[in-house]
Amino acid sequence: MKYTFSQTIRISALFISLLSILFIYSCSKDNNNNSSTPPAVAPVLPGNWMVHYYFDVTDKTSNYAAYTFTFNSNGTFTATKTGAVNNGTWTDLIDSGKRKFILDFDASVTDSNLLELEEDWIVTSSTSTLIELLNKSVVLHFMKK
Repeated sequence: MKYTFSQTIRISALFISLLSILFIYSCSKDNNNNSSTPPAVAPVLPGNWMVHYYFDVTDKTSNYAAYTFTFNSNGTFTATKTGAVNNGTWTDLIDSGKRKFILDFDASVTDSNLLELEEDWIVTSSTSTLIELLNKSVVLHFMKK
């Protein structure tokens, strides 16, 4: 069967339209699909925590051995070392489909070790006693005291 130029254009347009619809449908997000939901993690529970592991190029866990981190249910926390109290806020949220834990120290905090923790951490795992965080290649684990 031979098609006219006009018929060929219409068939081509129909074919392209169908392909476009299939492409758009295959790329659309399904809000009911649990695979896009971050893994379930326990929220930060109030209480005293310590840095169990900190790796940034090398293992720097010992830099935090003397600190106690007290997370409060109202989103505030303190990092205490030999009587010196450093205040900050923490946030646990979903951002771009990833569970994040954000630490933000008050402007008065000058301790360089603490300021290294001031990041938007991705929560890789969390239980009521251990929180594992990642920021690029830096790893931070908090353990309940």
